[in-house]
Amino acid sequence: MTVLDLGANTGEFSMLASRLAIRVLAFEKDLDAGRLAYLNTKDEHTNCHIILQDLGNPTPAMGWRHTEKKSINQRLPGEVECVLALALIHHWLVSAGIPLGEILFQLAQWTKRFAIIEYISPTDLMFELICTQRKVDFSWLDLAQFRQQLGMHFSVIEEFQIKDSQRTLFYCERSR
Repeated sequence: MTVLDLGANTGEFSMLASRLAIRVLAFEKDLDAGRLAYLNTKDEHTNCHIILQDLGNPTPAMGWRHTEKKSINQRLPGEVECVLALALIHHWLVSAGIPLGEILFQLAQWTKRFAIIEYISPTDLMFELICTQRKVDFSWLDLAQFRQQLGMHFSVIEEFQIKDSQRTLFYCERSR
């Protein structure tokens, strides 16, 4: 099984996933966090591959006729059984300006079967902070709206409210 950990940060969830998976592809945008993820996963002797990449602005296919180096969308189809998108979607919404429907569509394209996706309420302190910094408003994005958009691409197997937070985890299966 291959797991794709998007926004891996220091690799904590990549290491957990590696105990259940054959291989973990962990994408991280931040160089310092990626370095820590590499060191953490290396010390644990996991089969985690840390890839420095801004998935909000991914590296395109390159070379003659775009065949020398493939894009992430050319490399991943059929490879990934589960996608982890933890504490990530609000960053793509705010920092990269990617619409929620497009984000969820892309997550569905990257997985053959499962996804674990975290919803973070716009009233979460960190979400509010990045919205204030960028002068954007996501107050429309409530849990019901998120569920509706998620349902266009996934069937929810289990939903889990994280205690003492405004965060909800969704364990989903890709809709066919």
